[in-house]
Amino acid sequence: MKSLLWSFSSAVVLVELLALSFRLDYWRNRANKVEHAALAFSETQDESRQGKLILIAAVNLLGLVIYIWGILALFYLVLEIFPEEAKLKENFFLWSTSVAFFAYAWLRATWLERYQHKVQQHDSSITEDHKAAYSRISRWLHWMALEIGIVRKTSLELEKILFLKKATRDPRIIDEPVYIMGLARSGTTVVLEILESTGAFHSSTYRNMPFVLCPNLWQRLTKHSRLNGKNATRAHGDGILVGFDSPEGFEEVFWRTNCKVQDGKAWDYSLPSEGDLKDFAAYRRLSVLSALPNFYKFKHPSQPLRYLSKNNNNVLRLHELSAQSGAHLVIIIRDPLSTAWSLYRLHKRFKDMQAEDSFVRAYMRWLGHHEFGLDHKPLITGLQHLKGLNPDQPDYWLAYWSGIYQNIWYVYKNLPSDHRSRIQWMPHERLCQAPAKELARLFKFAKIEQEVDKYVNKIKSFEEVDLTSKFNKDLTEVAYCLHNEIILSVH
Repeated sequence: MKSLLWSFSSAVVLVELLALSFRLDYWRNRANKVEHAALAFSETQDESRQGKLILIAAVNLLGLVIYIWGILALFYLVLEIFPEEAKLKENFFLWSTSVAFFAYAWLRATWLERYQHKVQQHDSSITEDHKAAYSRISRWLHWMALEIGIVRKTSLELEKILFLKKATRDPRIIDEPVYIMGLARSGTTVVLEILESTGAFHSSTYRNMPFVLCPNLWQRLTKHSRLNGKNATRAHGDGILVGFDSPEGFEEVFWRTNCKVQDGKAWDYSLPSEGDLKDFAAYRRLSVLSALPNFYKFKHPSQPLRYLSKNNNNVLRLHELSAQSGAHLVIIIRDPLSTAWSLYRLHKRFKDMQAEDSFVRAYMRWLGHHEFGLDHKPLITGLQHLKGLNPDQPDYWLAYWSGIYQNIWYVYKNLPSDHRSRIQWMPHERLCQAPAKELARLFKFAKIEQEVDKYVNKIKSFEEVDLTSKFNKDLTEVAYCLHNEIILSVH
């Protein structure tokens, strides 16, 4: 024990001496410059001047973070002298880097969000005015929180240390999650919004960005500087409005952090380990815990709350998710030509947006959204029909539809019967044609005891359009053969 104390105290003294090689007023000067830039930003209307002030604040914040991490790196190197204190080093490095990182987050939340009064939408999706919605500081923060692996991992670990025990013991959190999935443009967002509006579920919202893996801690750091704004049409051009409190699928950040992304032209992961699945269970509980303070202002305190997810990439994880006791998987399937044509048009739309603004491209990559755009990567399970085709052809997307749903159908049919019982298929067209009937079926499956009448108006009717001339005849026949087989078998 005496040796341990001597080693630790010696390391502290040595690091403090090394710290003198930095200017001792470095921290104070940088913090003052951030503060002055933020105050000046709020007082000037000159857009050119505002841009310079934001850049000054960003550079000085970066200096603060590098300074903190530099000192911590020196401390860690000194502790390497004492290998017998490996546990001490591990714990100290985790806590100190976490504190350093969230000190930066606090500075950013306190000063920059407070004075960026011109930002009308902080994280209400990538809209047509995304350049105005994401300031330089906001973009830099997104990069730091979502691109750097150690930041994502540390934020999740710190969240578990601080809040998991509470989340595990809270009887209001029921671990009976609902996972909504399907190929993009199949109608998954509408189903997500309906289920979330019942009040029985919590899904991630844009307020969780960019620290989606530590929702409770981020909520506490930003509770005095939270922005509000009007909902705006999302970038997809489909008329769906989104805002700060709109539910959205950010779950893929967890899988991208915990499971290694496989190299290659397709989007694929290493198989999740038992530890990954345990962490995912923790993440679900922590996500729901973050919603309880606001939820119970308006609800009865005894009402339980459940995790809700919309993640199209979860079609890669049917085995793991359907094996969860209490899980409910909803697979949306839409007419293949309608889906393919919508994907083709959206791919072109996002290619133009990403070419104009590299942040849009990076934003989608950070969230694991490779469904379309310049960084499109087909899911590994949809590759079998894509040979000789490219995403700039409508036929590519029809072949991709067949590849994805062929694999989903094969996996589904070969699951154990108890796993299949946790999966419900939902045809998009039937939902639009008979919304009351389909919602009643969905609510019964998801164990929601509510009348469906007040949710019917959320579903829009669709106009049938003949798209057969836009696609290869043989590909169309293959797709409809599979579509009809699935629809007839599950309904």
